[in-house]
Amino acid sequence: MKPVTTYLDYRVFLRDHYEARKEDTGFFSYRYMSQKLDIDPGQLVKILQGKLHLPQRSLPAVVRLCKLEGREAEYFEELVRFNRARTREEINRCFDRLTVLRGVEVSEVEPLQAEFYRRWHHTAIRALLGLGPFSGDAASLGRMCVPPVTEEEAAESIALLESLGLVVRDEQGALVLAATHISPADGVPVDAIRAFQRDTIQLAERALREIDREEREISTITVALSGGDLATVRTWVADLKRQIQSLATQSQEPDRVYHLNVQLFPVGKRPRRKGASPTA
Repeated sequence: MKPVTTYLDYRVFLRDHYEARKEDTGFFSYRYMSQKLDIDPGQLVKILQGKLHLPQRSLPAVVRLCKLEGREAEYFEELVRFNRARTREEINRCFDRLTVLRGVEVSEVEPLQAEFYRRWHHTAIRALLGLGPFSGDAASLGRMCVPPVTEEEAAESIALLESLGLVVRDEQGALVLAATHISPADGVPVDAIRAFQRDTIQLAERALREIDREEREISTITVALSGGDLATVRTWVADLKRQIQSLATQSQEPDRVYHLNVQLFPVGKRPRRKGASPTA
């Protein structure tokens, strides 16, 4: 059946889930499902019909029954809030959150396409090509980069992008993006990714010196956390990136290309207590 992130009514999702499980498993019934959710079978039928809402206490049971994990579990819980929302403000807030959790379609850059990450301007040229029709003037395209790149470098990027299939020709012969959003697949060499990251960190340092504050956002904080908190921060960062990608998808007339660096690294560690185990 379809992923939960494709639904805008949790009751339709539950009905589809029931019908799929009933088809696959003979013993799956309204009574069985209602027992798992700790509700009356008649109440369950009305929920699946869209006449009643699921009790809040049953949410964890639904997540377990439907085997929802991570972002899908968050999406389902937010979907319930969205369907129960009454005010326009609450409806909009829930919908925005659903959009973030749904994310956008992301195509993977395969290991054989790793050359794309060797130079930072390949990513900038690709994004600039996504802003509108390309006239074929590589020199002008190079000057649009910040900092500018030469005509030869821009032409090299265009040729590389086309050879890797990251840009394609439309019916009029103009270059367009093969996919709006991309991400490196497993197997892309680590040294290629690290080279790209080093380049973009250097670009950020240059931006700090040369780009007006009104055109950038660079800020830092220093906090004390436990080692286990890193997983939580990674989840928040992934959420932020999905939110920005959703914004980019909805942007009506984009006129510039931004690069976002997120860097979290230790600058101090408390010494381990004597006699403490490595996992303490």
